[in-house]
Amino acid sequence: MTILAIDIGGTKLAAALIDDQLTIVTRCEQPTPASKTPEALETALRELVAP
Repeated sequence: MTILAIDIGGTKLAAALIDDQLTIVTRCEQPTPASKTPEALETALRELVAP
């Protein structure tokens, strides 16, 4: 099983795929949207996890 972990912070958003051995397979991050509206956060999260 592969797990998607998401970290939503005030300055950055991070996501990682973690395998059964709890090893990070891949990781990416981007800045948290400046507007911090729910819509902006949703868009940023979709872009973050799309790849």
